[in-house]
Amino acid sequence: MKKILLFLLIIAIALVLLFTGMQEKRTVRVEALPWQVEMLEGDRLAVMDVVLGESSVWAGIQAWNGRPDIGLFQGPDGDVRLEAYFGKSKIGRVVEEGQAAEKGERVFDAYIVARLGTTDEQMKAFFDAKLQKKPMPSGSYKFELPEKELGDAHDLPITELSVIPSTQFPKEVVIQRFGEPSSDRQLGEGRELLLFKDKSLAMILDSE
Repeated sequence: MKKILLFLLIIAIALVLLFTGMQEKRTVRVEALPWQVEMLEGDRLAVMDVVLGESSVWAGIQAWNGRPDIGLFQGPDGDVRLEAYFGKSKIGRVVEEGQAAEKGERVFDAYIVARLGTTDEQMKAFFDAKLQKKPMPSGSYKFELPEKELGDAHDLPITELSVIPSTQFPKEVVIQRFGEPSSDRQLGEGRELLLFKDKSLAMILDSE
């Protein structure tokens, strides 16, 4: 099963700005960023300290140091998905010379939504349980999972990731870091969509 990695990057991060103002310069390496995707043997993808299709919600908890809100969602188009919303988490990892990667400081905050892999039988069991249905502002519906199913969901694999950094930088910094976009389109309400096709990257800049 082909695994898909979704990135919704509101603002690209310019790493040099993170260390502006420090009195002492230091050589650093930053790992586990959303766009640092590693292709593993067997057409497997590793990103942000998890392997898509293999790593469970528990692995995400350990990697991003957060407790997710897990729920079953049905979109306006009828698409049903099980998601774990990690809320505001710390991602990216600074690695200095001679320092173990797992001990590095985290670079910036981001909101993470992980889609979980489920079988047809598992989805049927969820709906057979007659879950409570709650409307969402987006037009979707959320179904609250019972305690047992909620616990079992922590063992399911993460198959997709949506990452929304909360760090904000001006458009000039984004272009300096990633180059000129292949497409630049206004979305309204102060939002602008930049597409970088050569990097398989889409960014939405919010001017407010």
